[in-house]
Amino acid sequence: MQGLIVLRGKLDQSTLQNIYSSTSSEAVAMVQWTVFLFVQ
Repeated sequence: MQGLIVLRGKLDQSTLQNIYSSTSSEAVAMVQWTVFLFVQ
């Protein structure tokens, strides 16, 4: 569980920049993935 939190933190730093340059659909998919990790 703690490993997922660390992994999510690393993903956030790199993906936040990608969301700004990606399409809206890709941004929504990333938000859904983040929510999925929070639920886990």
